[in-house]
Amino acid sequence: MSETKKFRSALNGFNRQDVVQYIEYLNNRNRMQVQQLTDQLKAAKEAPKEAVEALESRVAELEAQLAEKEAQLAEVQEAPAPAAIGQTPAISSTEEELEAYRRAERAERQAYARAQGVYEKANGVLAEVTAQTDAYAKAMDAACAQLVEAMDAYKTAVALNRPKLEEAAETLAAIRVTE
Repeated sequence: MSETKKFRSALNGFNRQDVVQYIEYLNNRNRMQVQQLTDQLKAAKEAPKEAVEALESRVAELEAQLAEKEAQLAEVQEAPAPAAIGQTPAISSTEEELEAYRRAERAERQAYARAQGVYEKANGVLAEVTAQTDAYAKAMDAACAQLVEAMDAYKTAVALNRPKLEEAAETLAAIRVTE
């Protein structure tokens, strides 16, 4: 009832125009709060969608890179050994045999090193995707928290203004001019 002190006194109660203006003021203020909270809610709903779309596009890029690396690994594994490319004549001496063995061993080490490099790159890509997924999950959690906070603020604003509006309506009903 402390709000009623703001009204001018008229003969037989309050000035009707003052009461009507005050109710309009409360309605406008409430409408602005509701609009502001609605805008915040829309913004909070759109943020996770954009984050998910960005994450999905990055995942698609990384999957394409992974597929490319797997294809390279398959090529390395399927490539014939250098000794098998050209049919060599029978080795006549132990030195030639030893040299052929060394060449085959070097080719095998090189192929293993390439395969290991591809494997490490694929693991790096997977680690990057995992880190980005975690970051987007945290961003989505924060956006959801903001959404909950905005909804709580909306509920509080409605709860605070409802009694004032009901009080104003009761006051208007009490001062209604009877004809």
